[in-house]
Amino acid sequence: IKLFGEDLLQLRRLGMQVEEVVSAVPGAVDVQLEQQAEIPFITIDFDRAAIARYGLNLREVSHLIETAFFGTRVSRVLEGSASFDLVVRLPERAREDIETMRSLQVVTGEGASVPLSALARVEHALGPNQIGRENVQRRIVVMANVADRDLGGVVDDARRQIEAAVDLPEGYYIEYGGQFERAEAATRSLLLLSGVVIIGIFLLLHLVLGSSRDALLVMLNLPLALFGGVFGLWLAGGVLNVATL
Repeated sequence: IKLFGEDLLQLRRLGMQVEEVVSAVPGAVDVQLEQQAEIPFITIDFDRAAIARYGLNLREVSHLIETAFFGTRVSRVLEGSASFDLVVRLPERAREDIETMRSLQVVTGEGASVPLSALARVEHALGPNQIGRENVQRRIVVMANVADRDLGGVVDDARRQIEAAVDLPEGYYIEYGGQFERAEAATRSLLLLSGVVIIGIFLLLHLVLGSSRDALLVMLNLPLALFGGVFGLWLAGGVLNVATL
């Protein structure tokens, strides 16, 4: 069960509601919301007005931060026949210290030095360790297996109960996938191929018997055979699915 939307916290709240609803559906087992762990981040929120007052632009300040964290190649070092990139960046310990980041000096066009804290808000924050995406949209998944019931019936019950219990904000929606999606595609293919095969059998019977009436009488056994097969499956306690069809 895939939930799509923009805000990660909202997606997680909706995912927890869906998980609770699906857990109560008969036949749904091993229900689990996609795991997301929160990890620490340093967030840098630019003050565009302050950057403009000092005669700077976002590109210059962003380049400084990129250099501090990831490094910038400034030259190459030659050692015999080998060459290596010379990269400038802050030491590991300094990159983990928020005060060091706040005091990072930014040189203006006039040669003055301004601390990064005067141009942006630098703070500790928590965020997800991964962000799932599909079709250019953020996504979170609720997974479940099915036991002692047919897959389609469980999905139909889950869909009805989710629609009744979970209020989706504007811009958020749900899709159902996995084995259920593949089973639906297989059923459509089976029905299409069955129609083609039935027409082929009728044409062959017509050629052999020389009569459309006689061919139709033989074809009347098909729905009776299907009914008998389904009834026998019910007596045996089986489940009607693509394989049994």
